[in-house]
Amino acid sequence: MARSVPPRLKFQILPKIRNLSTPEGPLGRIKQLQKLVGAIIQYERIESQWSRADEARGYVERLIQEAVQNGPNHKPTMELANYWLVDKDLVHKLFKVLVPRFQNYTRAYTSMFPLPLKMPGRVNYKAVLELKGNAYPHVVPHHHDNHHTLLNQLLSAANDEYRQQKLAEKLSALNISMAQFGDEDKATGDAYSGAEEDGKGRTAADDNEEAAGGSPDKTTTAA
Repeated sequence: MARSVPPRLKFQILPKIRNLSTPEGPLGRIKQLQKLVGAIIQYERIESQWSRADEARGYVERLIQEAVQNGPNHKPTMELANYWLVDKDLVHKLFKVLVPRFQNYTRAYTSMFPLPLKMPGRVNYKAVLELKGNAYPHVVPHHHDNHHTLLNQLLSAANDEYRQQKLAEKLSALNISMAQFGDEDKATGDAYSGAEEDGKGRTAADDNEEAAGGSPDKTTTAA
C-alpha cells in the first residue's frame, strides 16, 4: 500500500533542520521543540530565540494541518499529537478549540515577528511566535481611520475655528499697521510740500529785490 504524501505547508520552511545547541544532543533538541510546540498550543503566543521559534513553527503548522484535515479519529494524527504535546490536556484543546478556528483557513496558522535588538551587548535575535486569532492585542498595531468619529469631527471644527480666529487677528493687525503707515506718509508729504512752497516764495522775493536795485551787499561794495 503506497504511503500518502502529507500536504504542503502554507509557508516556506528551510530544506534542512536546524542544529539547536543542547547539552543532551538530538534528544535535547526534541525536548526543546516539544516544549515550544506545547507552549504555543497552550498560550498561543510565546517569545523565544528566532532560530528556535522558526524551527518550532514548522512542527506547529504540520500538527494543526494534520488535525484539521484528519480529525481526532485518525490514528496517525493522534499519535503525532500525543508525541508533540506532552501535556495531554493540550490534545483536547487542539481538536476542540484550534481545529474549529482554523477549519476554513487558506493561509498559515501562525505568525512570527522579530523583536528589537537590545544594544549594547551581545546580539541576540529574538522573535514572537503566535497562533492567529488569539485574544491578545496585535503585535503590530492596526491603524484605523478614526477621522469621521464624533470626537475627531469636533476637534477638527475647533481647530479650524481657532485658525480662522488667528488669521483674522493677523489681518486686523496688518490693516492697522498699513493705516498708520499711510497717515505718517501723508504727513511727511504735506511737510515736504510746504517747505518746497516756502523755498519758491523766497526765490521770487529775491528776484524782485534784484530787479529793483540790486542787493544791499552789492551797493555797499560799489560805494
